[in-house]
Amino acid sequence: MNRTKLFLYQQRFGYGMGDFACNLIWQVISLYLLYFYTDVMELDPAAVAAMFVVCRVIDAITDVLVGFAIDKTKSKWGKSRPWFLFGAVPFAISAFLAFSVPNITPNGKLIYAYATYIFLSFMYTVVNIPLASILPAMTDDGNERTVLATWRKFFAFLGSTIVSSTALALVQLVGQGNEALGFRIVMGIFGIVGCLCFFLTFALVRENNLQASEKQATLKETTVSLAHNTPWKLFALNIMFMWTGYFIQSSALIYYYKYYIGNTRFPSSWKPDKTYGAYPSFQLHEYYVCYRRFPMRTIQ
Repeated sequence: MNRTKLFLYQQRFGYGMGDFACNLIWQVISLYLLYFYTDVMELDPAAVAAMFVVCRVIDAITDVLVGFAIDKTKSKWGKSRPWFLFGAVPFAISAFLAFSVPNITPNGKLIYAYATYIFLSFMYTVVNIPLASILPAMTDDGNERTVLATWRKFFAFLGSTIVSSTALALVQLVGQGNEALGFRIVMGIFGIVGCLCFFLTFALVRENNLQASEKQATLKETTVSLAHNTPWKLFALNIMFMWTGYFIQSSALIYYYKYYIGNTRFPSSWKPDKTYGAYPSFQLHEYYVCYRRFPMRTIQ
């Protein structure tokens, strides 16, 4: 299909804005959610740790179910695009609710935290997985797919940097010393911005490479296949350890600054996601350069 340069750049921008929206919320979760639960909502740390484990198990299950549901989706907009449109508003609402402190008993707050965190994790899955599933349908050109992935990563790290640079300052500014109020307002702002970004993603991207397969695997067949796929299991294990380490490090930073340094504001010359973001960005750039220079089979 012939495409104008304007369309290509619009689609790249729209695709990038989807991950920009995700990371406005994701970075707040990874950096500040644990702190919000223990120091703002004043929940018991042990109870919060148990909640995180339970919610991660639930999230692992919903990831598979949402992916399966996307594969079965049939609409005039394609398989993945409708999820951006219909998931945007609930995603924004879930972010706002997760960072709100209800005026109820401690046990009620814990139940509220469970419900809102599960809701937020599920809605993140709903809008994030389509960003991966839509890429093969956007173009059949391998080079353009690499460019799209590069734009997505650029906007993802842009969103992360904005959050790590400004979130706590905004919490203090709008909350006027009331962190509960500050987090609620800031997450409301980030949620609205993220919602609008997903509307842009829906409007600017297209699924043009849809091909109906003769036979689609059932959920049971998919599960059995993954269970016997050793490379996938090794990759999943690697991802699990990588993200576990990242979350432990990023969630602990604010405690270090608050209780050891005496200031919750990170220094302007160093951001929590700086070293995390630099390597993948460089790696993706190098992959793109190699793709342009060498045949695919020589770099896989």
